[in-house]
Amino acid sequence: MIWWLWSGFAGLPVGALAVLAFVGAASPASIGGGALTSGVLLVVLLALIARRTGEGTERVRHLAGGSTFGLAALPACLASLLGLAPGAPVLLFLVLLLLILALLAAVRRGGPGPGLFRQGAMALTVVLGATVVIVLLTGFGAALGSEAPPPSAQLTTEILDVDAQLATLPLPECSRELTDFEVLLENGAHPRFDPEENRIWYDAATQTAGRQIFWHDLATGTSQCWTCGEQGNNYRPAVGYRGTGMVFVTDRHASWRHPRNTELHAIGTQGQVPGSGSRRLTDHPGADDHAWIGPASGRVLWSRETNGGYALVTTTVRTGHGGLRLGESSVMMPGGSEWVAPLAWSPDARTFLLVRGNPYQPPTALSLDPTTGEMDSLGRELAWGGGASFNGDGSFLALATTQRNRTLGLLPAQLGFLLAATATRDEMHEPLFLGTGIELGEVGGERLELELGELASWGEPTGISLSRDSRSLLLGQRRARGSEVEERILRLTLSCQ
Repeated sequence: MIWWLWSGFAGLPVGALAVLAFVGAASPASIGGGALTSGVLLVVLLALIARRTGEGTERVRHLAGGSTFGLAALPACLASLLGLAPGAPVLLFLVLLLLILALLAAVRRGGPGPGLFRQGAMALTVVLGATVVIVLLTGFGAALGSEAPPPSAQLTTEILDVDAQLATLPLPECSRELTDFEVLLENGAHPRFDPEENRIWYDAATQTAGRQIFWHDLATGTSQCWTCGEQGNNYRPAVGYRGTGMVFVTDRHASWRHPRNTELHAIGTQGQVPGSGSRRLTDHPGADDHAWIGPASGRVLWSRETNGGYALVTTTVRTGHGGLRLGESSVMMPGGSEWVAPLAWSPDARTFLLVRGNPYQPPTALSLDPTTGEMDSLGRELAWGGGASFNGDGSFLALATTQRNRTLGLLPAQLGFLLAATATRDEMHEPLFLGTGIELGEVGGERLELELGELASWGEPTGISLSRDSRSLLLGQRRARGSEVEERILRLTLSCQ
């Protein structure tokens, strides 16, 4: 009896995978029904085979051993739920092929059948082996699309128009020493100046509403929660250069079917009272994260997960029929098997900063000219949670550096597609890195490192924002103190003339 139970158990994930492959709106009940049906059918099939080939304990053991290969559907089901390539139909075909070959071998095998210990070891080997194969398939598929497309004519025209209209500023001359600093807030992350620099925007944890977006008035010191009436965790505010709207990331649309799903929403930023209801911009089952509003009117760029891989995609936001809608998105930079995300876009639109690799390892930032596709390394490992910011004309920038603090950071960059969803979720609540450094310098030139003193060791940077005249810098920091996580936002007064 135990071998028939084992065979039925091994058949359960095969049926669940079949439902995920062929039922578009699969529910937990339908998946459970498919799993039970598959388990029963596999037991009936093996009973018929055993009867035709001479029923006996050893033959039943061999058949039960062959059915163990149905457990390869366990990681395949998980991969399907996470939206990893090559997709549930292909994975189902591979699992069924493996199961059929294993059962054919079991029919021909003679001698004593495997015992319980050997069956358990075989099950563990099958699950681990299938997991490795799926990871390799996903990574290989993502790497095939790693070549960057040529810059689009529309984007190039937009950038050249912005660059031609932007007034240039005197290039700052700075020293390594801070003039002063103050702690603006004892909580919060991802700080951003608004265009007029009389407010800052940030996200912070609340006691009852999860993580939400706030503004803080620099003149009066008052703060206001802007999205507390919204569902889910809302974070990473990206304020437009004109200051009339904001795009943020939310996890409210995640479900058991798409547990890693995040989407972009837009909301107005004018006035003193919380914004009215936000409007959804993206509708995609994977992660849409790290949004950035470009200098060109209505241009949005973000990191998108597709079939387990990541890419930087961009499009324009259009108004119509009383709402907002995105135009057709295009890929600006594919990540291949590495994770990739935007870091900052200069006000003159000519310099775009991005990070790619393993998100548990502070990645080396890359500088991209969107009009030519030319890309250079900045040569430093930056805090990817918002570790770069430009001055008012894009000629001068500040970078926030940090250090690895987790063992997962030792894994190769090519596994970034596998680690990104977990890392970006963890980064919302806990520190991933160690220490803070700040560098200032001309774009494309040498940079100097600020002497931060005790600020450097307080915690990791969660974001920076440089003022238009390069004389003030917002710095978010986070650290772990025992079981507690502390956050703060500072304003640094720089020695820049």
